[in-house]
Amino acid sequence: MSSSIEKRARSAAPASSSSAAPSSTAHITVHIDPKEEDDGEYNYNDGDADTLGYRAEYGTRNFSASIKVDGKPAGSISARLLVRPSREFHSACDADSAELQEIGCVLFGSDGKPRYPALKSDVSAHSGGFLYISTFHVAPEFRKDGATDVGTAAIGALLCQPDLVQRWTVAAYIADSQEWMTPEERDEERETSRAAAFGERTESASERARRVMAVSGRMAKDSRQFVRAGFKEINYKDGGWLYMTRGMMSTPPLTHEAALAVPLRVAAKSTGAVADGEVPMPSGKDAELLELLMTNRDGASPAVLARVDALISKGARPTEAQALHCAAANSIHELFQPLIERGADVNGRGANGTTPLMIAAEAALGKTSMYNPTPSPQAIAMLIALGADKNLPEMSGLTALGCFYRSVRSMNDFKAALIGGIKTKVDPTLKAMLMPHNGPLGEPWDLHGITALASILNRADE
Repeated sequence: MSSSIEKRARSAAPASSSSAAPSSTAHITVHIDPKEEDDGEYNYNDGDADTLGYRAEYGTRNFSASIKVDGKPAGSISARLLVRPSREFHSACDADSAELQEIGCVLFGSDGKPRYPALKSDVSAHSGGFLYISTFHVAPEFRKDGATDVGTAAIGALLCQPDLVQRWTVAAYIADSQEWMTPEERDEERETSRAAAFGERTESASERARRVMAVSGRMAKDSRQFVRAGFKEINYKDGGWLYMTRGMMSTPPLTHEAALAVPLRVAAKSTGAVADGEVPMPSGKDAELLELLMTNRDGASPAVLARVDALISKGARPTEAQALHCAAANSIHELFQPLIERGADVNGRGANGTTPLMIAAEAALGKTSMYNPTPSPQAIAMLIALGADKNLPEMSGLTALGCFYRSVRSMNDFKAALIGGIKTKVDPTLKAMLMPHNGPLGEPWDLHGITALASILNRADE
């Protein structure tokens, strides 16, 4: 492995790019910033100080680094190095930030051992430190027209930094749309936030869609420099979550053009493209119907149904509006039959190919508490009685049962990080209700789906 790291360090200099960039002979370096003296705010142990600074709670090392081009300041990095395996791994993530807690739960179990399938199959990721890059900033003059040379070289230099290179085995980053905002976009965002705060105007569905596309576009730009450096996108949310392992260091960095050709989920979102099995966000009257149901506090009252009928008469479509999904998420089961009678498909697809039954299965634990840990089966039972198909998979291959197991795992992640207590067990009644006719794996739709569900089934009670 050491030879591949040395090769990676030598190739950290920028490759050719069609975008504006420094010359190919520019020397790009990353320097770990010296840790400032403890001001008494944190109880650091001076004996634990090393080249990455002091050891904080749970053994985490928080440090910053400076990017330089030919010795001149060109950017900055903030990162955390976490110890794993560790029984307090999720607690260590949560003690830092919500973002680190979330990505920590996606990639690792509560003990810090790999959970994400790609990490489980990579022996280099089974142990060793977790490097989370929380901020990555390259000065605008070094990334004009989307240039990624300096950013890519800086990422490679960070990973190969002598004080750090032997201390991490998995690295991760969440793309930041604000890094690539223009001054005009910043002004527009501030004005939009101000107007919303004072109730001067409400963002329309089309405006919201354009804003989401713009955010995804900037996140895609931020992701490309990491993709060039060898990171891969995590199959999570709308994309822009990235990881790398020591084992992946043997692959040389990509050129700017090659990185642009790598398909990214977050890049597809920036164009408004819809992946296979995905459905577009509701718009027009469909969006108005969804908004009505999202803010509904009156269940299936005559007044609510009258407003639903009025929107349907103007062209709103309950299935395209994901009306049943909304009712299932909020456990407003008295709306299920009225919406189905008005045209909602009980097996209609929503985000990531989910059905209302999958949403109800994931939401079941939302009705529990520390003192009443039994999830409510009412919404699930009603949807099944109304024709919900428990054999259907969503885009990653999970059935409604798999979605319920995933929610159990998330609940236990939360407990491990914050409140402790007895782990939530899979409710046998709900398990029996949601069990597909062909067993927990159902039909072999695709290998990825089977692997994902099998992995969750095996870990739900960990």
